[in-house]
Amino acid sequence: MIERLETAYEARFDRQACLVFLNDAYQELLALKSSPHYATSPDLQTFAEQFLRARDLFILQAVDRYPSNFAEVASKIQVLKDAIPITVEKSNTNQVS
Repeated sequence: MIERLETAYEARFDRQACLVFLNDAYQELLALKSSPHYATSPDLQTFAEQFLRARDLFILQAVDRYPSNFAEVASKIQVLKDAIPITVEKSNTNQVS
């Protein structure tokens, strides 16, 4: 999911490509939510919430004709990347990455 977000960020000035990568990341989130670990892991649930906030902000910036600032999106992606080791370790799943 993080890789898809980062790829979307790299393609941020190509709106259509950016949205495709964001959709791919969202599809991975849906798969994560269907895993047995998700229901019992507050860390995965928190990660999912943070991911959705980052994705929603990113979509708002991507569809804006004159995006004001992608720096906040980059910051939210970094927060998600920083949360991965804790999430994976506690959930014993590699589906987050």
